[in-house]
Amino acid sequence: MAAEQQKLISETGQYLVQWETLDAEIKTQRFDDRSKANYFFTEIYANSISAFLQYPDGSVLE
Repeated sequence: MAAEQQKLISETGQYLVQWETLDAEIKTQRFDDRSKANYFFTEIYANSISAFLQYPDGSVLE
């Protein structure tokens, strides 16, 4: 399981943004670049019910 998760992160990006839309859909997007992930998160945050950004070290910005 850990190997599969690491493969997913390696293929898709180490920064994870997840949010819930106003239509109650859960969406996710991964980024390799921290600044792009932070920018995307700030743009998404205002137009979602909830959102978080998870960094590679496991810390979370909500």
